[in-house]
Amino acid sequence: MTDPAAARELVVASIGDTINCPGCKERVKLDWADGWRNDRGFTCRPYPTTHSDHIETITVKP
Repeated sequence: MTDPAAARELVVASIGDTINCPGCKERVKLDWADGWRNDRGFTCRPYPTTHSDHIETITVKP
């Protein structure tokens, strides 16, 4: 079985961009203060990981 916490993705994004989290597959948005989050917050599955634990981000200005 593959460890879901090991799911990682490299993305180039701007604040406000949205993607599907590679860890939990939920839609998340890049927030300037909290990193990747959605309406449920930044906690991902498996607990206690965060969406940002699964996404390596290179942030660019729009």
